[in-house]
This record gives sequence, structure tokens and C-alpha cells, in this order.
Amino acid sequence: MGCPLEVYFPTSEKVTHLIMAGFHGAELDGTVVLSRALRAFDSISNGMAIILTMNPDGVLLGSRANANGADLNRNFPTANWQAEPVSYRWTLDDPERVTIRTGSKPGSEPETQSLIKLIDELQSTIVVSLHGPLACIDDPTETSLGKTLTTHTTITSDRHRVSHTRLLRLLGGRA
Repeated sequence: MGCPLEVYFPTSEKVTHLIMAGFHGAELDGTVVLSRALRAFDSISNGMAIILTMNPDGVLLGSRANANGADLNRNFPTANWQAEPVSYRWTLDDPERVTIRTGSKPGSEPETQSLIKLIDELQSTIVVSLHGPLACIDDPTETSLGKTLTTHTTITSDRHRVSHTRLLRLLGGRA
């Protein structure tokens, strides 16, 4: 399909935060929140670069995978990359598991290659990737941003959903 990857850059020169959503085309919550935030601002400021959807083909297909059938979240060249397909459940309560490919090799997918190149060019200090529907914040180093998001979005260990209004206010937009 080859839909373009669109990046919205800040008005300032230095990008300090890269915020993205839509790694999985069937998880639209983050894309909706970022879209609303973009419309709430006159311009992007505070050093934030924003990608509404990392997987535009997957969004059009309504699929977790990209057009090549790969899970982009599992395609990065990391120490724990595996060639074997992975399985997941759409929700924690869903008994059915779906199997999906990780790509032909680490970093094989065009979306992954583009994001790696962008991260290398921007050298931002914070990267935020919004996913759904499990409503958790994965912040192993307990950053101040992670703590702020936890405080202002009502995400707790009992899996409360993100309040879009609160997240918009946190990002500085109108609800």
C-alpha cells in the first residue's frame, strides 16, 4: 500500500519529545488523542514532534500488522528480536490468541526503518509511544514524564482507561 508516514514538527528548532501513536492499526485511541491535541494547538510547540500513526497501512486495513503482515512493535533491531511469530490477545480477558509475524529480519519494515532514521536525526531526549487497549504506562526508569502521565490520566494498576480530556490538558490543548 505504501501510505506516507507524516511527522508534525514543532515551531522551535530543537525537538526534545517525539510522541507517536498508531503502531498497531487496530489501536486507534492514541491516534485520536494526538489528532485532537494537534487541532487544539495553533502550532506545535515545546519541542514536540508528533506522528499520528506509525502504521498508516495497518490503520486502513484495521490490522495490528502493517501491509506486509508484520507487527512493527516487534520489528526493531533489539537484542531480544525473534524471527518466530508472536501471539497476542486483543484484551486481557480475551481467551483467543492471534499470531503475527515480526518481519523477515530486524528492522526489515519500511516504517521501522523510517522511525529509526528519524530518531537518529532528531536526537530527542524523550520518546512516547501511545498504545491501546491495555491502558498501562511502560516506564521502567520511572521518568518524571511517566509519573506525570500516570498522575494526570487516571491509569492505575486496575487498568482504567486514559481520560482523553485529561491527556489533552496535560499536552496543553483545549478539551
